[in-house]
Amino acid sequence: MLTSMYLHNDGKRHWTLQALPERSQISMINGWGQETINGKESLVLAGNFYPFRAQLDRWTEGSAWSWQMDGQGHFISLPYDQTGLCIPGDVRSLISLKGKKQEFIIAASYNGAVQVLRKE
Repeated sequence: MLTSMYLHNDGKRHWTLQALPERSQISMINGWGQETINGKESLVLAGNFYPFRAQLDRWTEGSAWSWQMDGQGHFISLPYDQTGLCIPGDVRSLISLKGKKQEFIIAASYNGAVQVLRKE
């Protein structure tokens, strides 16, 4: 089975390969960005994959995932009511942009409009 993973750097030249949480394995990850949520660095993942609909149905998780490190090297899921993040559609790419005064998430979907989300 394929698993989405990340490399965790402990800051002492030691890297650990760890699987992302099970919930993030529901669909493909096509884009990710680093965001500050509730004052902590967090990871935003987006995916979905609709072309399989005829053979296997859609691979969809419905919006996007937000994860925050728990201080022990593990991610905890941040629910929608804490983030307000929803990126619907067949998302193929996602990036985070940080300016001097504002932060944005930009998501591109297959056969859909580019979505620009501004952090409030």
